[in-house]
Amino acid sequence: WEWNMIPPEAGHRAPFVYGASLTTLPTVETDDAYIGRALQFGGFRSGGYCNESNELWLLSIKRPKEAFGGPNGYSETIAYWEKIEIIETRSGVCSGNTLPMATPRAYHTATLVQERYLVVIGGTSSRDGSIMDEIVLDTHDWIWMHFPIGRSKPSGRHGHSVVWDERRSRMVLFGGGNGV
Repeated sequence: WEWNMIPPEAGHRAPFVYGASLTTLPTVETDDAYIGRALQFGGFRSGGYCNESNELWLLSIKRPKEAFGGPNGYSETIAYWEKIEIIETRSGVCSGNTLPMATPRAYHTATLVQERYLVVIGGTSSRDGSIMDEIVLDTHDWIWMHFPIGRSKPSGRHGHSVVWDERRSRMVLFGGGNGV
């Protein structure tokens, strides 16, 4: 294993944010390349804990198939960012209601479930403090969805961790704080 720096193509960079999530998505295979992907969501745009974002940016790293195993494989690899514009949201309770876009936030978690659904939980915002909501992004259709949780849920928090327990079909949340 080794590290190789692959700078994004000029004009294809995401803006600077901190406290954002970066979640890997399944690799896409085309006829001539493999495209590794990661999705960045939210974060603070400027100094201090303010000006949070709800933007989605997709990082794609495209590597030609013939580059695998060759000595110059990484020289042919390109990386680029693209902003994902969400134009539709849906309620998960089949009511047909439209919802506002995801609340701007930072220090949240974004966990990929079933290689398709990005589940965003918690975080913090300068206006609301610690947040405890859950919103789901369908990464195939690029639609935000909201599913009410039927059981009790933890208090608002940020800086926590979440993992998907595939065997039991559940998410496990650990730690974090509420800023109090």
